[in-house]
Amino acid sequence: MLDCGHEFAFYTQGPLPKEETVLDDPILVRRIITVVRLHPDEHFILFNASHSVRCRIIKLVKRTLTIAPEKLREHIVYTPKVTAVVPLLKREALEQTIYSLVELGVNDIQLIITAKSQQELRLSTRQRLERIMIAAAEQSKHFALPHFSEVAMLEELLQLNNVAKRILFDPDGRMLWDVMSDIRAVHVQHVVCMIGPEGALTTEERQRSVDAGYVLCALTPTVLRSSQACSLGIGVVRALLRTR
Repeated sequence: MLDCGHEFAFYTQGPLPKEETVLDDPILVRRIITVVRLHPDEHFILFNASHSVRCRIIKLVKRTLTIAPEKLREHIVYTPKVTAVVPLLKREALEQTIYSLVELGVNDIQLIITAKSQQELRLSTRQRLERIMIAAAEQSKHFALPHFSEVAMLEELLQLNNVAKRILFDPDGRMLWDVMSDIRAVHVQHVVCMIGPEGALTTEERQRSVDAGYVLCALTPTVLRSSQACSLGIGVVRALLRTR
């Protein structure tokens, strides 16, 4: 992540400039000139899937910008690896959750279908979520976008064998501090954090999750909405376990 204060950041799918360049992407230029209203000698950040670069505006001519890039930087990927497992929540809650996950620096997002979740993710919804991820990256300056896996059934997820430490945020679980203390006591390279849908996992789903190695963890003495539980739980995990 760049130490860039309040400079604006913009995502582009193409390669980043390495020398003085005329930027002629009409959508991007419009955002820079009309939406955020930057002027010559001001700076902004361009980033793509792997790198970012700080750019200085040299001049504006009609609908084009001439920019001078500074040092190209590779994205910082936070460790340990954190995977967020999120049921298909209702639209607003799912969008809020995805935005928060990018802000918090997760490495992977896995959407799942459970008994009480939504049962389908439309292509248009997935595309909107991907745009939300980009918006969150632009705002938070965390440019390493998480890998966004295809939707899976909960059963499929539980059958995967890996060495990750698994946590299921559940109001009947162990206290958060105790769970985190246990994890901090060992060298952990990958943490999988799962939340239940609104209405929670069924008793059978929760038991199967425990059998698959998930540790139940209570975040607060109260019952939180799924989106709140996800943001709070993964925020604590990332803050307390971050090694980079």
